[in-house]
Amino acid sequence: MANLKTTLLNLEIKRTELTEAYEPSYPLVQEVGEANSQAVAAIADAKAGTVHEETTDQNPTHEWVRNGNGQSRGDLVGLKARSSALSGAVRTLHDRALKLDQQSVVQQELLRTAKADEDSYLLFRKKREEARIG
Repeated sequence: MANLKTTLLNLEIKRTELTEAYEPSYPLVQEVGEANSQAVAAIADAKAGTVHEETTDQNPTHEWVRNGNGQSRGDLVGLKARSSALSGAVRTLHDRALKLDQQSVVQQELLRTAKADEDSYLLFRKKREEARIG
């Protein structure tokens, strides 16, 4: 407000100086007059929109907690849905892991059988060769 009043005073001084040297219809004088009018309007607006303090019966902390509580409830619903989806995925992965474990046992048994069959084949081949030589 003080700055507006200072600006208005400076504009009035400048306008007075210009009207002494120039006619009131001179463009520079008219520009200063317009700026002067705008400053007066700004001061009137500032006076009309004065700041005043208003007291209400609402507790801002309570409002903040209540809004946060509502947001937390919304988050909870989303997190429960996500948990449900993830638990389904975990169950699927667990079942796959059990199946792979069972297949691993079968694979190990097949590898042992193949190794034993190979050893038997080599033994019989060696004995046949010895029998042929003998």
